[in-house]
Amino acid sequence: MEIQINVPATSANLGPGFDALGLALDLWNKTLITPAKEFGVTVKGEGSDRLASGRNNLLIRAAGRLAERARKPLPPFHADCVNAIPLSSGMGSSSAAILTGLLAANALLENRFSREAILDLASEMEGHPDNVAPALLGGLVVSMMQDEKVIARPIPIGADLHLTVALPDFYLPTKQARAALPKNAVLLRLDGATGAGEAFETAMVSASDAMPALRSRPPAGAGRSRRARDRSSRTRPG
Repeated sequence: MEIQINVPATSANLGPGFDALGLALDLWNKTLITPAKEFGVTVKGEGSDRLASGRNNLLIRAAGRLAERARKPLPPFHADCVNAIPLSSGMGSSSAAILTGLLAANALLENRFSREAILDLASEMEGHPDNVAPALLGGLVVSMMQDEKVIARPIPIGADLHLTVALPDFYLPTKQARAALPKNAVLLRLDGATGAGEAFETAMVSASDAMPALRSRPPAGAGRSRRARDRSSRTRPG
């Protein structure tokens, strides 16, 4: 049995939605899962010279996490990955790997887990839902954690947006980037809200109100940086 899994890039921490608001993009990691004698990963494209080829690969570890949760043995497989999402770029490469592993394991274990359960497990592994939610659900999504469960709501876009992403010529892991934030950044990100619930609501309202203004702006392709790697992408519909 062969399983094809495609997971899109995402852009998160949008506007007031730090760790809450994310957008799926039309840029994909595509993976073919095939039965094998032992676990293995082959990567073409982004990360081909940096990603592990065996059990240490995040994709394989995510698959193992779901099998542990299901209390079922996971049959070994080989993952043939064609990656278009750059690593350490803020475009959800780790979320894509986690979801690919979880979806692969779920398919191999006869789809024991619902989409909601997979989203909860992916957020648990990633530490926040703002990338995994739009990667799994598509479109623009606002999400938050409550009682170890993800609450995720799609936000209608109603426009064919074009985005330009400029990437520097160096890698900056998310953990290092977050460590550079001042301790009071948590207060700033809520924009006056007194809790996660109010931040969730603020992100919903702000994202909805922003769409008319975005439609009136010129295309996002003008004036790209020569020193950065640029990638253009359309939003992925929900």
